[in-house]
Amino acid sequence: MFLVVVHLVVFAIGCQGMRAAPDDGGSEEKCVCNPVVNVGSPPCNYDGHMADLQTVLIAQQAHITRLQNNSKSSEKKITDSLMERVEQLEERIRSKDAVITCPARYELFKGACYRFSTDQKPYNESQHICHEEGGRLATVKTNETHNFLTNHVRATTKAHTWIGLSDVETEGLWVWDDGTLMVGDGIWGTNEPNGGTGENCVHFYHGAHNYRWNDMPCAHAFFYICEIRGYY
Repeated sequence: MFLVVVHLVVFAIGCQGMRAAPDDGGSEEKCVCNPVVNVGSPPCNYDGHMADLQTVLIAQQAHITRLQNNSKSSEKKITDSLMERVEQLEERIRSKDAVITCPARYELFKGACYRFSTDQKPYNESQHICHEEGGRLATVKTNETHNFLTNHVRATTKAHTWIGLSDVETEGLWVWDDGTLMVGDGIWGTNEPNGGTGENCVHFYHGAHNYRWNDMPCAHAFFYICEIRGYY
């Protein structure tokens, strides 16, 4: 837009007069507006062409103004639309209808829903069941989540319980069931993990490890915890 204005100004300033023979064969010469400087020619009288030049400039300025207005209008529409969506989301969060709920048999904690199994399965079967329900084996990425889950196990089964952590693909590289890597030191029991390639799946170890993490062969049948995101 700035270039357009500059172009017009340059055109207006740089337009030089050139003498041309009169169309009617008379003796009076006319000035023809030429954007190229004609150094060798005597100057022309611009009085006859100034009005036309001003008309062109006014028309171009009006066009530029329309473009500016259209651009601002388009940007305003996009901004207004985004602001409206943000307001709707904020209102939904404030609304009583925004209470997070969980599927049947799942319990809510910190925006996620957890189901504590009443049957015991090997790790892979437990994982498959959770996936079929639209979730995964529990990812225990905070102490708060760990405490919530282990307190439930203490109050119910009091037994070994699978969570969604393993190094099946690469020994020593612990990966959660959601595909993310374990960050930090984890909440391992004393001297754990220690099973090498023979123990690739993780569970809450009741008893000596006080429900902290332990690696174990994946074929063992334990209770398990499924996790699924809560919904509005």
